Amino acid sequence: MAECSFSGDIRDAKDSKLMRKGIPSSAARKHNRKRPKSSIEKLVAAWLEADGISFRTEVRIGKCHVDILVGKKVIELNGCYWHCCHRCYPKKTRAQQLKRFRDISRYQYLGRRGYKILVLWECDILSQPDQTRKQLNAFVV
Repeated sequence: MAECSFSGDIRDAKDSKLMRKGIPSSAARKHNRKRPKSSIEKLVAAWLEADGISFRTEVRIGKCHVDILVGKKVIELNGCYWHCCHRCYPKKTRAQQLKRFRDISRYQYLGRRGYKILVLWECDILSQPDQTRKQLNAFVV
C-alpha cells in the first residue's frame, strides 16, 4: 500500500485533484477562482450596505455565476470593455458579438429559472452614480 503525505497548501491540493481528473488548473472555471473585486463591484456593494440591503456576491446559479444576488433578484455589473457596451463600443467585432450573445443567453437562462435581472454598466455607474443608485434601489425593493 502506498503512503501519501501532503506538505503543500490547499491550493496545491485543489490543483492535484483537478490534474487527477484530467483538468489542467489553468482551465478551472471562473467561479472556482478567487479574484479581487472590481471598483464597480466595491461601489455597488457599498451602496447596498449603506441602504441596509442584505446581499451575496459571486453566487453560482446552475451553470452560471452572478455578481450580486438579493433574494431572487440578480444584479450583473458589466464592465464596458469586457461585456462590449453598446454605447461605448457601437461597432463590434465578431468576437465582441459572441461575448454579447453569451451574456444574453445567460440572462435568458436565469430568467427561465425565475430570477429577475438588472444589468448595470460601468459607464452608467461612473458617469451617473445618483441615477444608477436610484435604479438599483427601485429594483431591489
